[in-house]
Amino acid sequence: MFYKEYLNQYLNHHRYCGFATDYVDERGKVKKKYEIYMTPIQKFLSLPECEKYLKEGITKVGLLLETKEMTHLEAAKKVFVERQKLFREINKKI
Repeated sequence: MFYKEYLNQYLNHHRYCGFATDYVDERGKVKKKYEIYMTPIQKFLSLPECEKYLKEGITKVGLLLETKEMTHLEAAKKVFVERQKLFREINKKI
């Protein structure tokens, strides 16, 4: 429940990732350079025809609205608070 409700939401909508671009050097070796930084949702929505990969009932607008529900900092704080609750529950059972 923690992963589905809090962590996955944070990772997909609010945590930036680096996306590599491949370059071939003079020896023919492929080098990766991280030039693009965006959240996984932003990257997905930047793909051409991304709508055809969405589940039924999910739209691009809905994903954007979900992202705008809270700021990146608010989402990180929410994950932190919920993780603390989870660890307290686990410690009670031990």
